[in-house]
Amino acid sequence: MGVNDDEYWVPEHVREWLRGLGFSLPLEDMEPHIRAWDRWMRALGDFYDYRDTDGVGRLYEVHRRSIHPAMRVCREWGSLLLNDKTQVAYDDQACTDWLAAWMARTGFLASAQECVVRTFGLGTGAWALWVDADAGEMRVRRYDARMVVPLAWDEEGVTECAFVTRAFWRGRAVDQVQLHLRGGAGGTFLSPS
Repeated sequence: MGVNDDEYWVPEHVREWLRGLGFSLPLEDMEPHIRAWDRWMRALGDFYDYRDTDGVGRLYEVHRRSIHPAMRVCREWGSLLLNDKTQVAYDDQACTDWLAAWMARTGFLASAQECVVRTFGLGTGAWALWVDADAGEMRVRRYDARMVVPLAWDEEGVTECAFVTRAFWRGRAVDQVQLHLRGGAGGTFLSPS
């Protein structure tokens, strides 16, 4: 993991594995921008922490307090788009009822709002379905730009994607990769971190 326990970026061994499958990864071009946007959201960097000198030339550390303006804007977008008035509906009432029950049971909207916040801040976000076989339940995981790897795209958007996250298997941290491929079976690759 990175500096913070909650910071996760696609590790190099996963990138190599994806390249070995024949994919060209746009991560190297975008990652510096995503890292900068992440630091803005967390109010980190030279603007917030720097060194200055006093009137007699002594060097001292300065930490600028912040109301995290970038994060405030992203949170506002999240609350405007997904809030307690948000409704998901379909023409068939039975389907609407099922969706409402599923979203209440899984807490989807609360998680969805955080995904929208991170998406606005980092430029990319996604939800991906997975099946919790033990619970017999369909779940949705959220991913932000740090964990989304476009694999195939054109001017209309991304058509194939990998989602990478930290998971724990038998008490051990692993990197989990979920592939969403056209006409192919998605899979999961687990490797020690």
